[in-house]
Amino acid sequence: MDEHVKPFRWNVAKREQLGRMVTDGYDGDYWWRQDEFQQCCARVLAFAGDRRVFFVGRSLESMFDYLSGALCDTSWIDRLDLFLFSMRYTQVRAPALSAMKGYMSELAIDPQSIARSAITLVDVVFDGETFSNLIELLHDWCEEDGVDWQAVRRNTRIIGVTQRTKTSPKTWRWQQQREAVTMLPPGAVKNVSLEPRLWGYLGDQQAKVTASYSPRRWGDEDVAHPDHNDRQLKGLQEAWHIFKVGCTPESRRRLTRAMAQTTGMQYEWFRHLLSEIN
Repeated sequence: MDEHVKPFRWNVAKREQLGRMVTDGYDGDYWWRQDEFQQCCARVLAFAGDRRVFFVGRSLESMFDYLSGALCDTSWIDRLDLFLFSMRYTQVRAPALSAMKGYMSELAIDPQSIARSAITLVDVVFDGETFSNLIELLHDWCEEDGVDWQAVRRNTRIIGVTQRTKTSPKTWRWQQQREAVTMLPPGAVKNVSLEPRLWGYLGDQQAKVTASYSPRRWGDEDVAHPDHNDRQLKGLQEAWHIFKVGCTPESRRRLTRAMAQTTGMQYEWFRHLLSEIN
């Protein structure tokens, strides 16, 4: 196990690095042009706050790519990042955990970095297990290294992209069922809903650019190198086009119109970002 392994992902903003792996004649489903996706992106930005934003795992690669295009020449160009993290159970061997901590430290998602600079973590949510395990990891890490957990919890925000359902007083709320997540301050967890078909596509069906980075692969040197299997190349093709769409004036106008309809408009930093995108 290598403690300094960072999972490889092609940078879709660097067309010259993609060579013949992507083509201009892509005829995929342009679902990312839909108002539903634009509105979800806008609400995620509004809830994220004036802080660094990490898209956890692979489910929201497309949101990361789209917003990376839309914000590419704004002051937020370095605010967005992918954090490849999958943890559906809690038993992790010590070398693998050490490797994950090394990766998190490189991204500045370690306790000391979070205590100094606030972050928002965004992911598609089914039952919240991944978020719960991640918060528990951070809490235990604070105790081991003597970092102030109260500072880390104050500076950590979560956005769960959930499947839209009918709301009622009896609606099941994932964040209330996960003890580790409830350790965060009131209001630290926000939810943004998506219609079921798109939510399911992003969470389960879409071809992704990267392979899942689960505990059995943490620190495996092979993950630091590109994989050219057909499914990942298909994901790369879509990712590059989504990034390109995000860069277009038309798409930016649609995004800013959606942003203007969110609660983020009450904040100066959000209004400034909107004007930069325009």
